[in-house]
Amino acid sequence: MSPRGLKGFDHPDWSPDGRWVIFRTEARNGGSSGVFVAHPDGSHVQLILDGTRDGRQFRSSTFSPDGAQMVISIIPGPDANADLWIGRFDAGEHLDSLVPLTRTEAFESSVRWGSAPLLGG
Repeated sequence: MSPRGLKGFDHPDWSPDGRWVIFRTEARNGGSSGVFVAHPDGSHVQLILDGTRDGRQFRSSTFSPDGAQMVISIIPGPDANADLWIGRFDAGEHLDSLVPLTRTEAFESSVRWGSAPLLGG
């Protein structure tokens, strides 16, 4: 359950140590959205990505197996495709950096970070 006043949306993900849940909020007026981390009991809510200033929309996100990073699908603006980005957390679970992982014509969403071997390789 998302904290009171936030409209938590689909595809939340648990951190590997179980201390955090990452989730996105519903897009406002068909536009921007936000990404938060919070403790499972709804405490320690932290906004880690805010699309309200630049119109970004966030899709699914997931923690890395060690919990130090995340991968997220971001739509950078109107009429754009979703691409994947990698973020690194600092010691306080704030997002320290965000760098592009893909730039393709495909709509890349519903990401999950896993340790399975690559298919066909």
